[in-house]
Amino acid sequence: MRIINKGFRNSVAVLLAVALCLPLFGCGSANIDCDFNRDGKVDFFERIFCTPLQAVIEQPSGAGEAPIVASGGTLVTYIESPYVGEIAVLVRTPLMQRYPEGAPVVIHVPPFYTPVTGFHQGFDTTRLGAIYVSFLWPGKDDVRTGARSQGENDYGGPNCLAALRDVIRFALGLINDVNGYSMDQLFETKALTNNVGIFAFSHAGIAATNALAQHGAEMPGIRYLVGHENPTIDATSSLELGYYDDNRKPVLNPYYKPGGYSPKSVDIDYSRVGWKQDG
Repeated sequence: MRIINKGFRNSVAVLLAVALCLPLFGCGSANIDCDFNRDGKVDFFERIFCTPLQAVIEQPSGAGEAPIVASGGTLVTYIESPYVGEIAVLVRTPLMQRYPEGAPVVIHVPPFYTPVTGFHQGFDTTRLGAIYVSFLWPGKDDVRTGARSQGENDYGGPNCLAALRDVIRFALGLINDVNGYSMDQLFETKALTNNVGIFAFSHAGIAATNALAQHGAEMPGIRYLVGHENPTIDATSSLELGYYDDNRKPVLNPYYKPGGYSPKSVDIDYSRVGWKQDG
């Protein structure tokens, strides 16, 4: 086997740059990479979903020996999801693994009904010494890498849940990629496939919990699910109550009274609802 020695050239400089260039604020070159919808600006949510790390991306060719990606490197590969197609998977490895025996694996579930479509880039767990796994939902692509998942996107439906199931199975070492390589064969960093968990921000938590509920028996070994602000009930995702705009300023609904909120319902006066043609 061969080692692809194209990781970061100066680990100290990179770690310092990461520390100074957090996702919530963005920085120079990251503004280009983080503009997922290519509208010429990086809004608040794009900053959340973007970590400006610059790593070499290697694509398995399907021929010869399995590439061993050096510590600190990034790999894009594909797994087969039955009845859906080939799903693009991005794996980042840490410069320094968390434990002497290897690095835990964290699967980052991307949003499934927002304009942001590329590989999830936020909350980079390689900085904690863990392997970072992201993927593209069926039918979605990533403009930075040219990767694309096959299949039809059904916005968190059966296709998406099947794709997530099989990404998790790959991270657990239960299946190989389309070239026949396992997590253990692809990386210089030892993947602790017995220490695999899921991280989901916002509505991605809906897909994560549904996948565990419907396919849990096919994914033995998942250690944890970390949900960050997951809208697990209707009342917690009612944007008509108010929201924060791209400048983090609150936009409030004057016809909503907080006393009308309960865990099962929201009481709002909708009698004044109208249509704003250019809104």
